[in-house]
Amino acid sequence: MAKQNATIEWIDGNLGCLAGGTRVFTNNDVKTIEEVRPGDVVYSLTPEFEWSRQRVVATRANPPRQTYRMTTVDHREVVATDNHPFLVLRKAGRLRSVQWLRLDDINVGDEIAISGLIPDHGQPYELPVPVRPMWSRNPFRAPGASNPDLMWLLGFYLGDGLKEAARVIFCVPESDPAEPRIHEVLASQFGIQTTSRQRVQLRVNSVALCRFLDTIGFGGNAVTKRLPEWVYTIPFDQKRALIDGYIAADGHIRANHKNVSLTSVNRDLLEDVKALALSCGLNPLKISKWSRRELKPLGIEEKLYEHYFLYFGESRPEAPVYFSEVMKIEEGEVVPTFDIEVEGSANFIANGVVAHNSKVTMKYPSIYLMGEGAHGEVLSAAFAGTGQHQDAGSKCIHVAPNTTSNVVSRSISKGRGRTSYRGHIKVLPKATNVKANVRCDALLLDEESRSDTYPYMDIENPDVTFGHEATVSKVGEDQIFYLQSRGIDEQQATALIVNGFFEPFVKELPMEYAVELNRLLALSMEGSIG
Repeated sequence: MAKQNATIEWIDGNLGCLAGGTRVFTNNDVKTIEEVRPGDVVYSLTPEFEWSRQRVVATRANPPRQTYRMTTVDHREVVATDNHPFLVLRKAGRLRSVQWLRLDDINVGDEIAISGLIPDHGQPYELPVPVRPMWSRNPFRAPGASNPDLMWLLGFYLGDGLKEAARVIFCVPESDPAEPRIHEVLASQFGIQTTSRQRVQLRVNSVALCRFLDTIGFGGNAVTKRLPEWVYTIPFDQKRALIDGYIAADGHIRANHKNVSLTSVNRDLLEDVKALALSCGLNPLKISKWSRRELKPLGIEEKLYEHYFLYFGESRPEAPVYFSEVMKIEEGEVVPTFDIEVEGSANFIANGVVAHNSKVTMKYPSIYLMGEGAHGEVLSAAFAGTGQHQDAGSKCIHVAPNTTSNVVSRSISKGRGRTSYRGHIKVLPKATNVKANVRCDALLLDEESRSDTYPYMDIENPDVTFGHEATVSKVGEDQIFYLQSRGIDEQQATALIVNGFFEPFVKELPMEYAVELNRLLALSMEGSIG
């Protein structure tokens, strides 16, 4: 809303994204969204509410943007921009409707779709052959591939294991029910029969075992241990065996409760385990923090003790998808954001939440020119890639006299992409001497792409100067041929034509926006952006 002599400028592009670090469930893996590449296969929800495997056709990295953290009562958390869509179940009396809504249209109490039981496409992981020290006399062998017994032992090691230069130690008393199984697995998987004990420590003197743990990604100490990437690719029974082993070491059942919790000083490790549990059909809940300060003798210094707890639900999911109530939506940080484009159903699992991708964008900023001399400016850029529909528009309402507005929209479509512009200029009866201008330019990069313009003018005062211009152009073969005849290949030639198309638009942008738009255009022409 612009009052007397005020100016409003709106600059946008089609960017609705998730924060870096968001975990995406792929065909048989879990990756952060920034690690996903075109050609990867992700789980996508069909209209029949079943999981299908769909290919990622494009990815996009964006500059830092304001994000928001949405948390459900099941403690599924996702951090996204305000315009990223999620699948929402809304109730109105006895009626229910399922629809895709932007995050800023979702309210506390709405129910959003979360993943339940997903298909198991994991495969045993082929383990590297360990190098046995030449001086070693101890028999040592290692399994050729991951299996449930090995994963259980690795899970126990995550919780109550440590490694020295030539020794692996399991902190387990003789009375612990897990102690006999540790002996059994050491013998069956590694041929290790000899161990020693010092109080609650079960010690295995083996340089080869130490090297094996390092080689497969299970090095580190209590604070630095993480799950290696290959663990997310194994079958469900092996994933659950690792979690069972971890629970055998650091698990706890609270009094008067049936659910289990894991404890650790390492929050990142618990985040890894939570993602692993979600990927194999378990029901992990929140990660909470416990801390206390303790004075050292004489009260001169104090030490801070911190632990984290990962809680599990009492039941396992049985359906592919559930709807969970939104508990809170909080303002997050300004961070780099990312998005992927998925063929078919155009959605994917992000941190256990069903998220839409950037296939469809809808944005319609509105400007109300309330004071005399006010000015409104809308600059909009959209790029519609394979299968995308970028539906943009603007509304300028002239209420006061001597007001002006200018709308410039530029769009590019390729690979059957579609762009649309919907414009609404309204001049009220008392708004005299109004000047309004709308210009829409579209560029089609192939015969299958499409661009539409839907202008709407509602003029209630004759003292108005109004202009509207819409153009649609195609990249001609003669243009490509001309540039190729000067030693430029077809891809570079197309990129030059696109840059020339956007050049007048870019000159109107502030420097920081112009630099970012040029970068995004370059990425889009390389096929790495949706």
